[in-house]
Amino acid sequence: GFIKKGACRFFYNRKGDEFTRWVSFEGEFITSLESFIYQKPAYENIQAIRDTEILFAERKAWYDLFEENEVMRSLWLKNLEQLY
Repeated sequence: GFIKKGACRFFYNRKGDEFTRWVSFEGEFITSLESFIYQKPAYENIQAIRDTEILFAERKAWYDLFEENEVMRSLWLKNLEQLY
């Protein structure tokens, strides 16, 4: 997804406690990256923490857009670098 408006936090549960991994804001992508890439269940949760609007794309549509659009590739790679 892409956050058009708002903010989301990524968190996971361990032994009954919640741990926030990061927070994403307007203009950033959101996904459970490992789940998205490997098509397996996510271990983390994503929660809107403000009124939020998100643009979603199915996996195949995302890869098609990524392959065809240099601007999307650039935004995605910039986002990955920031998250790393």
